[in-house]
Amino acid sequence: MARIDNLSNFLTDVGKAIKAKKGDETPIPAKNFDTEIENMQTGGGIVPRNVKNIQVKFGPTSIGFKWEDPDDTLDHAGSPYCKWKGTRIMYREGNEYPLDESDGTLVLDSTTKNAYKNDYYTISNLKPEQKYTFALFPYSDKDMFNINESNCNILSPTVTSFSDATDDQIAAILDAHYKGIIKISDYWHVGDTRKMHLSAMSSGTGANESHVAQDMTMVIIGIEHDNLKTPINGKTKAAVTLQCKEVLGNNGSAEYGYIWGSSTSTASDSNYSQNPRRTWLNGTFINSLPSGIKSLVKTVVKKNIANHSSSPGAGPDTEDKAFLTSYPEMFGSASYSYYKGSVALEGEQYAYYNSNARRIKYPNSNGLPGSSAYLYWLRSPSSRDSSRWIRVYAGGSASNLASTGSLGLAPAFCL
Repeated sequence: MARIDNLSNFLTDVGKAIKAKKGDETPIPAKNFDTEIENMQTGGGIVPRNVKNIQVKFGPTSIGFKWEDPDDTLDHAGSPYCKWKGTRIMYREGNEYPLDESDGTLVLDSTTKNAYKNDYYTISNLKPEQKYTFALFPYSDKDMFNINESNCNILSPTVTSFSDATDDQIAAILDAHYKGIIKISDYWHVGDTRKMHLSAMSSGTGANESHVAQDMTMVIIGIEHDNLKTPINGKTKAAVTLQCKEVLGNNGSAEYGYIWGSSTSTASDSNYSQNPRRTWLNGTFINSLPSGIKSLVKTVVKKNIANHSSSPGAGPDTEDKAFLTSYPEMFGSASYSYYKGSVALEGEQYAYYNSNARRIKYPNSNGLPGSSAYLYWLRSPSSRDSSRWIRVYAGGSASNLASTGSLGLAPAFCL
């Protein structure tokens, strides 16, 4: 039998392993001590210690790890008798840990010491909320693997709520939806809200009014409702439609706007495609959004009626990043004597607006409603005469007003 030069050190590790099982220490027990004795007799060595300082981050379809690889194990003379060679990551679906370095799906075999001490290694395309067991198996230059369960964890990718997600998380969740990895309606819902900071909007192209910088509560009014101008990975609907929950305001006082952009422009206001307000919406308003959200805005196709007549017919579709909602998008097929369009001509009702109470809006006060409900414009022409447009009254019902009047604005957009 070959001489066992490091037997005393090996037996010390056996003692430490027994203590570790009792919770006294954390060094790693060997895979099989009988096998280890044989390995030491033939130069096989022992297993490395645990990986250290494991940290985890979550995405909607991903999990990232960073950790420290174990140091070499030294004998009493300071010479290594267990050299770290690499760390292997395996995973399985469910609650059962990978039993060893060949059990489950191999994710990574890292042979650069502490390559992921400071930077996360990210595992992507996982199923949201699916439980996975992960194990990090450090191994020696003799290919002896540490299979201690302290290197294992049960984890699930998480989709952050709409209200709590960072802009980067919003982007990751939308990306996962458009790639078909998740279905957005499983995680975000109509009526979900989040605050967004709108930068100041100065008067200019398309409108002659200005608006102060303000925090605005945005509400999801529809999920996979609006038609994308350009399909994304075969998807033809925008993931979510958001709208200002209140009208633009300054500390609870409404900031007025003319439907046609100014009080003097009334001669050619025949349909929404010609409306200067669209220029303001797609420029000034969109540019007020946080940069991380602005980059996610999708161009959608909006239906419009042709004019203010009693039988208007279909008008030109518009391609918009931001828009005002129409009468049927707010009220569905409900009739109003001075509106002669239809769902077919101006779009289906958003799921959020299923009651008058939800159609009531207040002047914004830094993300909160002001004290009194306020009227606001829709993009639908009124049949009452050629200068009138539909508005939502303070109580949530429909009304109309000449374009020389000024009302509140509640822009909408899609991500």
